[in-house]
Amino acid sequence: MNKLALLCALCSPLTIAGPITQIEIENNIVLFSTSSMAPSTVACVAENKNQLRSVSLDSHSGRAMYSLLITAVAKQQAVAVTSAQDCADLAGVERVQSLRLAPNTNAGNSNARSIGLYASDGITRIGTLVDTAHYKNSAYDSGQYRWTYIDDEGGVDYKTLNISYNNAEIQHEYSGCRGRQGLSTHGVPVYHHGKYIMGDKNAPFTSSADRNAQNYSCFNRQNKTSYEIIETEHPICGAGLCLVKED
Repeated sequence: MNKLALLCALCSPLTIAGPITQIEIENNIVLFSTSSMAPSTVACVAENKNQLRSVSLDSHSGRAMYSLLITAVAKQQAVAVTSAQDCADLAGVERVQSLRLAPNTNAGNSNARSIGLYASDGITRIGTLVDTAHYKNSAYDSGQYRWTYIDDEGGVDYKTLNISYNNAEIQHEYSGCRGRQGLSTHGVPVYHHGKYIMGDKNAPFTSSADRNAQNYSCFNRQNKTSYEIIETEHPICGAGLCLVKED
């Protein structure tokens, strides 16, 4: 390896690799190449595989990068690739450490679509979707939505938005779950049966009972500070849950 190649390897360079021309999955490893990716100079790479790069689906970051690759294919957009400088995913293939979408000035006009994350109004675009997940409590109507996305603000990592639903324990002013209703915290929206609620910091009161969020049973306890429930909106999603749709 010459001195220039060695210096590049030590720097783990970020390269604009162009639009994706090939993508396949082999034993849970994503292999891809692009229209302008330079042959790899990493020592472990096989000569007949030096145009390929690898991403493992066995990690969260790998699955997020795969979603980003699919978005790049849909938009016919270039990707910027940072090398991990090894072949840890698959022998003979250079492993990718990170990816990001990059402007593709050669793409021209295209009808290709990307997958966007939108506010509940379906109009306000939050960012480009990278990954999504829904964790549901099998015994009760509760769970959590998670969206991973990128936007034009940029940063060193993806942004993640989590919203739990129907898991708020409602506190009541009097035993037997009577009187005013409140939450133990204030200022944080909770998605509860189709609307966002939160505790009002300006309306604290002493509660004497809780209603369980899962089986709705009521149990009395010692007096506790609660904050009266008010309806609100989520600062990003708006009045409902965020939406995923094609642009």
